[in-house]
Amino acid sequence: MKNIVSELRHECDISQSELAKGLSVSRNTISSIETGKYNPSLKLAHRIAKHFELEIEEVFIFEDEYTGQELENEKALIVSSELPGLFRKIVKDIVDQFVEIFSEDEEKSENEVSK
Repeated sequence: MKNIVSELRHECDISQSELAKGLSVSRNTISSIETGKYNPSLKLAHRIAKHFELEIEEVFIFEDEYTGQELENEKALIVSSELPGLFRKIVKDIVDQFVEIFSEDEEKSENEVSK
């Protein structure tokens, strides 16, 4: 999940420590959220959004875990790895099925949007 916490904080000219104090969390928590190392709980995400007088969706960008290209990259990595032959084939088949399902779901979503 991506976010614009750092940008909002800079716009308001406040430090990580000041934001952390206002939210009753540690500065390290704010730093980890800003760098994407930590996804806040729904409760904390709501408090952060409220602090900046925004909706959660304006601060935190919820994305599908994988895009089509990321799936292809993962597939290439798995197929090219040093896995024993039979295991590699099983993993490749599973990944192929996952990519196919994901692609079908993506196409359905695009078709529904275009209607």
